[in-house]
Amino acid sequence: MKQSFGKKLARIVVATALMTTVSALPQSGVKASSDPNEVIPADMRGTYNSLNNCTVAKPTFCVSNFGIDFNNDGVFESPSPSSGIVLQAYLFGVVGSNAASLSYFVYANGSQELAPIIPTGTAITMTINTGSFEPNAELQTWNDVENFSVVNVDGKWTTTVTMRTTSYTYGEEGVEPKTNRLVYTKNLKDYQSIFSGAQFFEYPSTMREARRGMWVSSNASIVNEVKFLSKTLTWEVLLAGPARKVNGAVNALTYSTFLPDTFIQYAYGTTPDVLVNALTATRTDGDITLKVATSIKRVTSPMPGIVITIPDIRLFGTVVKKQSGIRPSVSFSMQPKLRIRPKNSLLRAPTLRKTAALEGQQVRLTGLPVRGATKYQAMCSQGLKTSFATSRKPVVIVNVGAPGKWSCKIRGVQRIGGRWSKGQSVTLN
Repeated sequence: MKQSFGKKLARIVVATALMTTVSALPQSGVKASSDPNEVIPADMRGTYNSLNNCTVAKPTFCVSNFGIDFNNDGVFESPSPSSGIVLQAYLFGVVGSNAASLSYFVYANGSQELAPIIPTGTAITMTINTGSFEPNAELQTWNDVENFSVVNVDGKWTTTVTMRTTSYTYGEEGVEPKTNRLVYTKNLKDYQSIFSGAQFFEYPSTMREARRGMWVSSNASIVNEVKFLSKTLTWEVLLAGPARKVNGAVNALTYSTFLPDTFIQYAYGTTPDVLVNALTATRTDGDITLKVATSIKRVTSPMPGIVITIPDIRLFGTVVKKQSGIRPSVSFSMQPKLRIRPKNSLLRAPTLRKTAALEGQQVRLTGLPVRGATKYQAMCSQGLKTSFATSRKPVVIVNVGAPGKWSCKIRGVQRIGGRWSKGQSVTLN
């Protein structure tokens, strides 16, 4: 059966979202499923538009709320059946993962082009109930995120999303015949207003719970290699897409990510207020790396954390020596790599001399001092469970709260966390 362009694009969005997860954080050793459908409840497998409106007979695996703020007055209205506006939401499995993901798209008269029915910048909200099934709590989207949460109330999981529609230029990868360069001009299409999201599952990691509520937003055709390098505390993002829209206008991209307070504390060993002034961003094209303008803001609602935004990202499809801020040796770039990293060098890793089990399910880590450290942070992990603790001296006691074998390490902290020591294992009875 031939798919509509909108549905084809919807599936490409899901695949693109999954590409971001492969190397996000170190794997924990949990064996993943080889069949993606194994992680989807049996009665939810095999259908595309599987999540319909909630009813008394079916109160879970359904959409309990879907509203659009047509007048930009903060009032969300349910679209009428005759409006041609529909929400499609479904679960999908991922080979190599051991949890299913949740994805959703809004269509207007069968198309993902929502304008003029839903103009660019319109807020859309939805609530999806999945009962005892827990969807992943990280979001990949093209849209401007206003609220995103995955919560459990009385044993039932609820996902709530509020985002504003954005413009987007879609283009598939191809090769320019004369120059043999990669371009993104196949099936080129401009969307004025579009709405979609994918709560993709990444490989299990010790920071999975700390990342709850994190989101990534970009209007690039492809956003892959979104990964956090824990050794250097650096985010790496590779973008790709067409340099120009169908109408010839420059296809200016943006990239934004939200880091919740919990992740900031665990990953960077500091507070959000410190981290706001401790990061910088660069763009790499070929062998040329330059700093790029970045906005880093502290937010406290709807969830506390920081929002990092890199605006006005150009995909140079021609010679760029006339472009401001780009050196002449960069003649062509369709896949810039963005890096968000600490401004200053990280403290060296301390030597972990001893790890000892204490009474009360506690672990004491003893390390050597690190020059420049104002405090020390220790981390002990057991599968997906992770416990942290801090101390002013390189002797840190971690309350792990459970018996068994734990892997522990320590690092010095100045403004942000330094490099981790080598790990040591300890077994608690």
